[in-house]
Amino acid sequence: MGRGYGCHFVPFALPSVADISFGEMTECKRSILVFMKSVIIVTQSPVFLYQLMQPMTQQQIKEQLKAGRLQLSLWETIEHYFFVVPILFLPVFLLIIDESAMDTVSSKMLVMGVGVLLLVAYFIFNRYKALEFDKYPIEHTPAHFQAAAKATAIALAWDIVELTDHILMAGKFDLGWQWDGLRITIISDKNWIYANSIVNPSMQSNPFSRGWNKKNLQVFKDNLIAAAKGEDVVKIAEEKSREKELQLENESEWTLRNTGKRIIGYFFALALLGVCGLILAEGFNLFAILIGGLCVGYLVLDGVMIVKKMNKK
Repeated sequence: MGRGYGCHFVPFALPSVADISFGEMTECKRSILVFMKSVIIVTQSPVFLYQLMQPMTQQQIKEQLKAGRLQLSLWETIEHYFFVVPILFLPVFLLIIDESAMDTVSSKMLVMGVGVLLLVAYFIFNRYKALEFDKYPIEHTPAHFQAAAKATAIALAWDIVELTDHILMAGKFDLGWQWDGLRITIISDKNWIYANSIVNPSMQSNPFSRGWNKKNLQVFKDNLIAAAKGEDVVKIAEEKSREKELQLENESEWTLRNTGKRIIGYFFALALLGVCGLILAEGFNLFAILIGGLCVGYLVLDGVMIVKKMNKK
């Protein structure tokens, strides 16, 4: 993905549950499914189709520095915490699957309910803490700040949305498990740095960055320290980027690491295809078709990539 100054849109659509069947339909199941379909219809509206990172106003900057944390709009706040909603549906799915649980509240249901509430509380606290700025002092000039921003964007494949002498807003969108990527916000104020990296607020986001939020902040900090010492961090980042690209181009697809990844990936893909085949043998199942399609897509794309690399050589 190319880097540049601008906004990056990521469209998406949620799967429909219109054709999903849970066996014999009782009134309880019917009510639950109607509610679930209503939620999906709402989340498929145009408001949810694109994520746009807007440059901050001076008033917003002052408010965020005073609060010491990232300030989200009302809608972004809803999206930031929305992923806990599916967790709350776990007991509902149990009710759908286990008809006996609909008549009596079993000890299993109570334990599961408490467990779900604790899990939701943990994730809400985690999301609340994620909005805090990482604050630290570094003597630097606006030129150092911009150089560090550009160098980090090159090193980590950021898309810069806004870059001034005191503000950096960027996104990292090439993470497969985070469709709408990560949002990086860094503010320079009187030789103090206020830095934050979060999962970009979205209805389809999950709370896992796999260490990327921490990496985003640490690489920028290292580059700013180096820039303040007089190093040409942009040139260094460009050279490292070229070296990495050449290394990836020349790397064999059958190194010990790549071979190990493929053995594990192919095993799980083929195993899931087998399970999907058994499910589909019993009748139509939308989820089995989707999972099977993803597995086939993974195998085909990986094969195409191997052939392309072989042809280059």
